[in-house]
Amino acid sequence: MKCLRCGTQNQDAAERCQACHQLLDETEWLDASQGYSGIVPGRNPPALIAYYLGVFSIIPLLGFLLGIAALILGLRGRKIAIEKPEVKGTAHAWIGILLGGFFVLVHLVVVLLVVVA
Repeated sequence: MKCLRCGTQNQDAAERCQACHQLLDETEWLDASQGYSGIVPGRNPPALIAYYLGVFSIIPLLGFLLGIAALILGLRGRKIAIEKPEVKGTAHAWIGILLGGFFVLVHLVVVLLVVVA
């Protein structure tokens, strides 16, 4: 049986993938990933992580690094959502990109103002 998550070929009797440990039964996999009615992109972790990092990038000092990570993961999550539309996560990826980018700029401006002053 082929894993829907990573593509690894497993034995037919296997319950979980030997590479990524994902459930191999397609119905269990789809039920587990759609637990929140498709609102939370459980099958697109980069987009989901980008969303949270973008939100938390408002934190002073630490926010600059979180914003950069949100940008990178948001772009990665968006690429995944474009290549595989069934995994969803486009909105979460965009929020990560926009918030991450915005707060990176805000932190840079604040640092420049402090240095100039």
